[in-house]
Amino acid sequence: MKKPRHFGEVRMKPQRKLWELQHQTICKVIGMAFDLEDLKKIARKFGISHNDPLMDHEFALHSTAVQLCGSDNKVARHIQKMIQARFARYSHRLSALEACELIESVTDSDGNREIPLWAILWDLSTRGLENGASVETALFGFIHMLEHRLMREFWESAPKKANERAEEDKAAEEATRLKRQILDLQGEVERHEKLNERLRMQLEEVKAAQASQTGSGRSQAPVEPVRVDQTEKLVRLQMFLEDTQAQKQSLEEECSRLRKEIEVLAREVSQTGRDEATESQEPGACHCPYRDFLSQKHVTMVGGISSLECHYRNVVEAMGGTFQRHDGDCRGGEWLIQDCVRRADLVVCPVEVNSHNAVKSVKKLCKKYGVACCFPRTAGLSGFRMAIEEHFSESQVA
Repeated sequence: MKKPRHFGEVRMKPQRKLWELQHQTICKVIGMAFDLEDLKKIARKFGISHNDPLMDHEFALHSTAVQLCGSDNKVARHIQKMIQARFARYSHRLSALEACELIESVTDSDGNREIPLWAILWDLSTRGLENGASVETALFGFIHMLEHRLMREFWESAPKKANERAEEDKAAEEATRLKRQILDLQGEVERHEKLNERLRMQLEEVKAAQASQTGSGRSQAPVEPVRVDQTEKLVRLQMFLEDTQAQKQSLEEECSRLRKEIEVLAREVSQTGRDEATESQEPGACHCPYRDFLSQKHVTMVGGISSLECHYRNVVEAMGGTFQRHDGDCRGGEWLIQDCVRRADLVVCPVEVNSHNAVKSVKKLCKKYGVACCFPRTAGLSGFRMAIEEHFSESQVA
């Protein structure tokens, strides 16, 4: 994109107020600087409400705030003070830059992670540049078209993302099924081991009985039938022992095979996560505009799949939140789960990979401390992400 040549540093006017800016500039600054909670606080302070049940609550509050800021009034002055207070942390760095440098940093898509776009727009719009109206219009046009492009790319990539999520869910569910199968097989192995031990004890008893009968000095007439019966029993026990040992070996081989399959699935899921992270870091990659809606939110998972813990954490941190996980083991008591629940804004507890006691404890503790909780069926990454998105989307709209 070519650099705008018609913007230059010119003679300065007095700093402009919020209500002196163009309507579209007010809309962009308020939309990017204030979230739903900020708008709700303003609405409560000044008694702002709307009666249209079909209109999105956040959009209604945003539209009302923008409309009120079009003129000098107590609401506009209050919002002006809020913006100025938030802008103060960036004002020193922005004041050291020329207007043309700031414009180029926006239109060249270089971006600045330390300074948000709304702060740059606010600085350029209120500096009192002689050609301030042209600057506002040009920046609005650039941001407006950028929004169109991002939404178009996001919508076009949605089917691909859905397919990737479905594949992740399928892999996670297959891994869960294999883990359950391994647990069942391990239980079967333990059962056979106990049976083998019992058979060994019976064999020892039979041998001891034969030895005692041989050394007792009794006549051979009554002893012979007993010895024949004991020998047949011994042969049967030995055959049964060999069968159970063969079954045990087969079960152990099956466990080993399933563990290898789980490792392969875990690597595939990990590779998918790394590929998504790489795509999100590529220049020009389409980022979801709502990626920071977990800002200052803490998500706790109870249970889930241990091999996917780092991916659960990446999902939450990519949305701007913090993550903590408890493995769901309640044998040591509820106090560890209690500590996790008390610090959380949302507790996610997958049902299929959790014990009944863990699910019961999460419900009781969340109710006790007033913490929101959800219970997705599976522990896949897509189900985990959808549970978070659905909960916080509903809580923001409510």
